[in-house]
Amino acid sequence: MMIMFLLDENLTPAAAVTEFYRLEWKRDCEGGGSFTWRIPARLAKEVRAARYVLYPGIEAARAAVGQPTAAAAPAITGGHTPGAFTETGGAELGVIESVSLAEGGGLYETAGADHRETGESVGAGSRLPGTGAYGSGVRSSGIAGAEAVVRGRLAEAVLESRVISDALTATGESGTDTASALSGTLEHVVRVLVQRYAIDRPHSIPGLVLGKEEGHAERATAGLYGGNLMSRITSLLRPYGMWYELAYDPAYPASGGTDAPETADTAPALIFTVRKGTDRTFGQQSSSRAIFAEALGNVASAVVRRGAPGYTVAYVAGADAAASAVWEEAGGPRRELFVRAAGLHKGETMTDEAYTALLQSYGREKLAAARTPDTVTCVLTDDGFPRYGRDFRVGDRCRLELPSCDCTADARLSGITQTVTPDGLTLTAEFTL
Repeated sequence: MMIMFLLDENLTPAAAVTEFYRLEWKRDCEGGGSFTWRIPARLAKEVRAARYVLYPGIEAARAAVGQPTAAAAPAITGGHTPGAFTETGGAELGVIESVSLAEGGGLYETAGADHRETGESVGAGSRLPGTGAYGSGVRSSGIAGAEAVVRGRLAEAVLESRVISDALTATGESGTDTASALSGTLEHVVRVLVQRYAIDRPHSIPGLVLGKEEGHAERATAGLYGGNLMSRITSLLRPYGMWYELAYDPAYPASGGTDAPETADTAPALIFTVRKGTDRTFGQQSSSRAIFAEALGNVASAVVRRGAPGYTVAYVAGADAAASAVWEEAGGPRRELFVRAAGLHKGETMTDEAYTALLQSYGREKLAAARTPDTVTCVLTDDGFPRYGRDFRVGDRCRLELPSCDCTADARLSGITQTVTPDGLTLTAEFTL
């Protein structure tokens, strides 16, 4: 029996669901991922009142294969560890964004009610006073045997509701942060942005904290003004093969930090961490290898999809008509992209060299965003080596040997979908060449 937990907006467990038809849980390196969860319609009202859903992880799904679902909801229990990279860990949190009901019960939709800094009022329906339950949207007849479909994105999507409201520049140099310029590594810059615009008041997202700094050394010069926090951070990290994750911890030390005494008060938390994949190809010696090959029997099927040719050169025009820069990437036929950067102004204290580097960084971001690489979609067998959640994870570079697709190459695991039903578990991996 696999238990899915429902949490309120303060990350407090409110209910548990053990009966479901199908769960598709996708994690990727671009915005976290998404999920689709099909449950009996009679459970829709309770799910609709929640803000988050906690998927206990792949090991719980493996253990539940072949076991009957239970109609009775058990008591809430804890014990999940944040970002656990072991066979027994891997719990992930999703933001419930819509619930729909069809097949004789009508159709309703609801959106999440988190505060969004867009200048618009966003609501999720009317609640009955004092009950915490929604009083509209569910028809009281004709839903027996119907199916409710719950959709949403993984927890990383909460940063989409915040914006960078100040004019900032990342210098890529060592130094002291100021109100308008951030120094240091790219990881440090991103962490400062999250602290300022998603943790500090009045922007604070309930439970959001900064996790341990991973020590990534990449640096970049970039203009940071405008756009929502999620998309801006993603575009900054993407060219370097990096991304961010938010891990749920039901008992994070209230004093902050993983080194706090075990006796300290605890509270539920969303822990922000910048990630970078591990090289698991033949060309390295420091990590275990992850090889997916038809000859090894760990690939059930594979499909190669060819992307469009990418741009290799970006001509970037700054706010000053006379200011321009070029960013060129090696490899492939020359394809040029013109980029307007009218919002990137040269500060009074910024040197010409620093401004050129700023424009070049912007051009690099645009080249990465416009790229549509070749991909390989594989249905993996989950009964051998390597094993997802133990031997490899999303973001890692792996080895593919698929002669039926004429594909032998190193590739990055850019996303994986876990499809869980009462009868089985299927893993569908997407690799980027």
